[in-house]
Amino acid sequence: MGGGPVEYGRILLPASNGSPARPSSGVPASADNPFGPTPSGRASPAPGSAMSVGGDNPFGPGNGAPSLAPSASQGPKHAHHLSADNPFGGGSGPSMGGGKPPAAPSSVLDGSIFAKKRGVSGSGAGEPPVVALASAVKLSYTAGPSTGGGGAGDAGRRVYDDEGEEAPGLTGVRPPRLDLPQLETGQSEEQLRDLAYLLFAAVAVGTGMPQHAGLLPVLRAQLGIDEARAADVVRVLRHIQPGQPTLLDAAHPSHGGGAAGAGGWRPSQRASLELLLRLITVVRPTDFDTFRGFLRWKDLTVAVLERQMAAATAGGWTGDQTQLRKLLARLHGAARRADVRGEDDFEEEEYGEATRAFAAVAQQVAAACATGLRFPWAVRVRLCEVLYTALFDRTEEGTLIDEAALVLQFMDDVFWPALGVSEPAAMAVSAWVHFSMYVGTGCKEQRLVKQLKGQIGKLASAAEEAPSKASDPFGIGTQVGAPPPLASELATDKTLCSQVANHIVDWLYVRLSDYYATFPKGEALAPLLDVFVFAARSRGDGPERLSQLLVEAVCASSAAQFSRQLRRADGSGEARLLQLASGVHDMMDGAEGTYTPALGPHLPAALAVAAVQLHTLYGAQLQPWLGQVSGVNTAVLDVFRTVNALEARLASPIDKAAAGLPGAAASEGGAASTGGAAGSKGVLPPAVVDVVSSHRRWELQSPLKTGLLQWVATQVANMGTWVTRALSTEKWKPLGAGPDASHAPSAVEVYRMTNEALEALYGMDVPMPPEVPAALLNGIDGVYRKYVTYVNEKLGPLQRLQPPVPAILRYKKDIAAKHEAAELEVVPKKGSKDVKSPAFLPSVPSIQSSPDFTNISSSLPDDVIATAACSLHYLDLRAEMLGQAAKERLELNQQVHPPASRPQPSGAASDKALGSPASQGGAGVPGASSPAKAPPEALVEARTALLTGMQYACRFLATKVIFWDGRTPWLEQLYRFHVSPPPQPAGALPPAAPSLRLDALLGSLHRCLAARCPSMPEAVRTAFARQLLLASIAATERVLLDGGACRWFVPSDVPAIEQDILKLRALFHADGEGLDREAIDGELERLRRLVPLLRTEVGPLMDLLKMARTHGTAQLVPPGGGPPLVYDESTIMRVIAHRPERNGSKLMKQLYKLGKRPK
Repeated sequence: MGGGPVEYGRILLPASNGSPARPSSGVPASADNPFGPTPSGRASPAPGSAMSVGGDNPFGPGNGAPSLAPSASQGPKHAHHLSADNPFGGGSGPSMGGGKPPAAPSSVLDGSIFAKKRGVSGSGAGEPPVVALASAVKLSYTAGPSTGGGGAGDAGRRVYDDEGEEAPGLTGVRPPRLDLPQLETGQSEEQLRDLAYLLFAAVAVGTGMPQHAGLLPVLRAQLGIDEARAADVVRVLRHIQPGQPTLLDAAHPSHGGGAAGAGGWRPSQRASLELLLRLITVVRPTDFDTFRGFLRWKDLTVAVLERQMAAATAGGWTGDQTQLRKLLARLHGAARRADVRGEDDFEEEEYGEATRAFAAVAQQVAAACATGLRFPWAVRVRLCEVLYTALFDRTEEGTLIDEAALVLQFMDDVFWPALGVSEPAAMAVSAWVHFSMYVGTGCKEQRLVKQLKGQIGKLASAAEEAPSKASDPFGIGTQVGAPPPLASELATDKTLCSQVANHIVDWLYVRLSDYYATFPKGEALAPLLDVFVFAARSRGDGPERLSQLLVEAVCASSAAQFSRQLRRADGSGEARLLQLASGVHDMMDGAEGTYTPALGPHLPAALAVAAVQLHTLYGAQLQPWLGQVSGVNTAVLDVFRTVNALEARLASPIDKAAAGLPGAAASEGGAASTGGAAGSKGVLPPAVVDVVSSHRRWELQSPLKTGLLQWVATQVANMGTWVTRALSTEKWKPLGAGPDASHAPSAVEVYRMTNEALEALYGMDVPMPPEVPAALLNGIDGVYRKYVTYVNEKLGPLQRLQPPVPAILRYKKDIAAKHEAAELEVVPKKGSKDVKSPAFLPSVPSIQSSPDFTNISSSLPDDVIATAACSLHYLDLRAEMLGQAAKERLELNQQVHPPASRPQPSGAASDKALGSPASQGGAGVPGASSPAKAPPEALVEARTALLTGMQYACRFLATKVIFWDGRTPWLEQLYRFHVSPPPQPAGALPPAAPSLRLDALLGSLHRCLAARCPSMPEAVRTAFARQLLLASIAATERVLLDGGACRWFVPSDVPAIEQDILKLRALFHADGEGLDREAIDGELERLRRLVPLLRTEVGPLMDLLKMARTHGTAQLVPPGGGPPLVYDESTIMRVIAHRPERNGSKLMKQLYKLGKRPK
């Protein structure tokens, strides 16, 4: 015999020898053996008994009474299994290892209680992958791994998903377990089954009713008790049957006299520790077919008694502690004396003394305990669970056996009162067993969930009504044959009622907190959510609390799945972020298609909650990388594109929830319904509001902008280098002859490089911060302006082309006549051999005397200037196209990649959805922003510079045509000495610089326009024609006002001058094909204003000059009427200076000291 140290409240029990059960003993049927099979294999029930067949018995067999002898088919059908995850089950027996079933027949049936039907039941192998819940996750209040009824054999078991990750998932048929510390029994699962069968048999036989005894074969098969062990129980129980010798009835043959008593055993005695104490003293090896059977029964009985005596003392010892330690030591010592290991070690007298001493000490201990000889509360509850579980068919998932109604009626009427199980406790156990069975069926049996909801509702009602019945809140005292209830047990029963509902909620909460692993395809999620919500509401959780639990479950599930994605992601940097983003997309696919439809009816905006959580989790991985971005490349751009698309997807449900749209919840799986976590439709629960309002978008703009701006700076620098190189090699030859090819190759190259830069920027397909395209366009603007600057510098100022204005001289008749005669006299008559050099008095210097003569003549021919003007016009058009393209691409980019802002909820709808500002602390939903202002027009400065440059180039060309190439005819010969040239002598050669009318110069203008305009674009052609008109007007005005010493005019010249002005107007109008008439008239107004002064006699002109000197200006009324014309002093003075009248010349000398000879 072995022993061990004695501990207060717990005795270390000797290990069970675990001997395999022997084969069936084949106990014959007899009148004294109500458990044995009848000759026909059936027990005939009494007429009208509960075992008789009738239409009112839906669970009864079709014909005849239930069989009392197990058959080949009945055994597997009703075989019982309590897995280690059984909420009330004890620890599993010795493990066989390798996944093989134990050798014991009772253990062969393990693992098949919830199996689907197959050819051979109870093998434990080949179970189909039925969706069920495993229980690798312990709740927070679990007191560590169980050593007894909690399933010690499964304490270290783990469940893994398809990828090798540990998960509380639906990876096997594993019903839940109720890990309550107060349900710790210290008994193994097999011990509890054997004890349940023994007590059930003792009470059933004790009633003396055949229909009760007829339930034993059914229960034996359901509990997995083999025939040999059942036969042993039959023989053992004969010792307490009426007429059999017992301690109460007569002395046992082996030990002589004993306590005398002739009364029968009450049910409460049969279902108590008293039964075991009496049996341990009277049962001997002769009551068993084999000695090993006796040893097994004896070890089980002693172990149960020792353990439960220790539990009873721990639960309520009323005596002295010293005396308790002595009694426990004596109890343990008697157990060691009775511990025999073989048939040769058994000595009848010694064993009898040891067992009687053991029973006597146990009775002394029980007498001082509050529970007496009752089984401890935890054992009774566990036995209740074992028997409730036995009501379910082992092969048909979630289906009650045919005899369930009869067994349940017997337990409710007789067995529970005898065992001391209150109605609320039995109800709580039944509810948990239904829940366990429902989970075991993969949540497919809807009959179970209906019964489960009903029982959960009854539990809640019982827990609420219990305080009103303080003396006997559960009515235990009214049950016949029941021992008086204990006050502590009444409170414990009440606690159990609430804890079962709590544990259902908590157990489901753990699975819901990782529904990605628990429900990979979401098959059982919706029904379990219904149970979860119903149980939570039954225990008193309001809508806000329920929504908070669901929000926490959604967040925890997302975090758990993301952690698995994080562990699977390999690589680093951009590659890792891309993998994680793909995983988040997969999670969102599952959330949208699988989980949100189930969560939606109970949690509005569930998808938004998941999106916020995923956004936060991914953001934690993204933000460190964003802080390191300093440039852009292909990998970096891939990350930004992917991240932006991911954020847009996550933001969609978040924005809907934030805006409080009434259709948001419906779009995510259904609107809030009665019984769910939400209130009225469209109102978000506070827990959802807290999550949604905590959402902050990723700061993608700043790091992306930094990288893109660096790229833009590089591109702008490169473009500057390229444009300099292109201009340095430019020959300014047009690409072709037509207007469309009149520009230089450098202009095409500049546009190509700027357009490619813009295309490359938007080709990145990333959300574009507005500052980036603005920076690029600013760089392009600089490139275009650089081109304009180069052209302007190449042309130089207009003053290079224009000669200085001659000094103003007063008219002196003799000098003027002498100059004119000199120019005419140098020309000899025809036939004369004496030719003198002409005496020519120039008014302006010749172009050869200009310091820029070589540069202008060699580097700036007319075709070069025209090509430059056309190139600037070409870039102006392309700049406009580029600016429009940039605007369109930016708008398209913002459509494809919405800006990082959320629309601000407005109005009462948003206040109702997210809560009023006052209820939320005055804070609105973050992320909202005011509408962006319209961006400024692109490349405005460049286009202005290009247009101005083109106009300047046209003006330069026109000025060159008039003042450089046409300097002599325009500034020397036009109106020289007279408006109309004097008649030439007969036979004389024309002078070297004859006097010309304006119409003589119009031919050269016409030839110039005809040569240049056809090859120019319309805008350049118009600009050049206008500038040529202006240059012509400027030259004519200069001749009339600053013509030098060789010009004078009289009023009679005015008609000729007016005719010339009309001819100039007709040339540029070109019968409507040239410039607009209004534009021409507007420019000619400068000349026409001089006509009234030229027509006025010198006397009135002198008066006007004096008036202008006094008042600054003078007014002249036209002869034909109309508004007076205003002239300044300088204009009037220069008109008088070109008059031949003496009084006018004298006034010039008097007022301005003008000379009469050029210096």
